[in-house]
Formats: sequence, structure tokens, C-alpha cells
Amino acid sequence: MTQGSVLLLVFLQFGLIWTQPRGIVNSYCGGSACPLSIIQQDRKLINSVSVLSYRLNSSGLIEACSATTQSCTFDGIVQEFNKNIHVTTQGEVRVVPLIFNNDGTTIANFRTMIKQKTSQNVIDYITNEAKMYGYNAISMDWEPSCWDKDVTKCLFPSFQDAGMYNTFLQRLGSSLKKIGVPLVVCADHETCTIQCNGDRYLERCKTGNATWAECNCCAFQTWFHAPSPLASSVASR
Repeated sequence: MTQGSVLLLVFLQFGLIWTQPRGIVNSYCGGSACPLSIIQQDRKLINSVSVLSYRLNSSGLIEACSATTQSCTFDGIVQEFNKNIHVTTQGEVRVVPLIFNNDGTTIANFRTMIKQKTSQNVIDYITNEAKMYGYNAISMDWEPSCWDKDVTKCLFPSFQDAGMYNTFLQRLGSSLKKIGVPLVVCADHETCTIQCNGDRYLERCKTGNATWAECNCCAFQTWFHAPSPLASSVASR
């Protein structure tokens, strides 16, 4: 996420937000960086752990993190690791796997998912994984960042992309709700130094008439322009 942002957690299913006086630990970690022994040791201090577990790949499909997965490395089988958190802590720590994209390919991969019409495959996969491994919630963090300093080479989201992302999240939230699993969406509100003016920023970035920071800021502002409709969608009822 970029500087000057405010992180919002949008719960797409109310009534299942945990109220214990313990913290929620969000950990973009894998393998030895997030040992079960430490989670077990600190289980009285935390109520949830979110481990980097899945990503949307260039085929427009979800894949589990592994030792060979691009930008989503995990030593071992991440699903079993998440499941073992329940076992190790005797259910005291809730498991909230993170589906994370922030390597500069989010928009390209998302558009591939839409073009190839694989969104239902993605929804079914996530729902089945949640049911099979007993996840307590699913956390979504798909960020529209581009890391190439030459912004003319970047793909940034349009309002149309953002609208389709909104629709996708509502469908995913509804699917997960059927099995009693909340969807938590990480959204990012940006205050930009330029006027993004809807999709007009795309032309400025395409022609190199905006800086890297300005383009990324407008990308986040566009991608996450409507967290409130997400929270009040059918997925939350």
C-alpha cells in the first residue's frame, strides 16, 4: 500500500466479527517466518492469524502458495499449515488465510479472469478450500500496484475494472456465506496529490504525464472507490 493511505477492513458478512479482548494478527508470512510453535505459545494473546496462502495467477485462476509460486512463496503445504493452526492451538486461534496480489500483475490477472470467464471457478475454488480446511474467514487483498517506474508500461484499473471487482467480491461473499465463512476485504483509501478525475488519470499515466506515485495513488483510489456498497451488499445479509 502507498503512503497517505487508510486501510479499511470491509466485512461482507456481519454477525461473525469476533469480540474477544485479543488482537488480530495479520501476518504476510510463510514457512519458517510463521512457526506453529510461536502461534501456539501466543495463543492467549491473539485470536486470529492471517497467513499469505493464495494468489490470482496469470491464467485467471487461484493457486496456493508454494516453494515455487511467484510472489507467494511458502515452504510446505500452506493448506495443511493453516489447518494445523487449529490443531496446535486447540481451536483458540482462528484461521483467516490471505489471498494476496501486489506484485504488479493484479490488474492483468484480474482482466484475464474476466476475459476467460473463470471467476466462478475462482469462487468455487476458494469456497471449497474454506470448507475442506475449516477456515474461519477468508481475507482478500488484491492491490492494483505497479512497480515499474516507467508508468507507461503499467496496467492501472479503470472504473469498469473496479465495478467488476465489486461484483466479484459480492458473489464471493455470498458463496462463502452459504457455508458460514465471512469474507474480509482489505480496502485502501487514498488522498492523492493530483485530481484523478475518474478514468482520466489513465491517459496521463499512459502518456507519461503523471509520476509513478501519482499513478499508483489514483489506481488505489479508483480500485477501492466504493467500500461502503461492498459492506452493505447482499453478501452481508
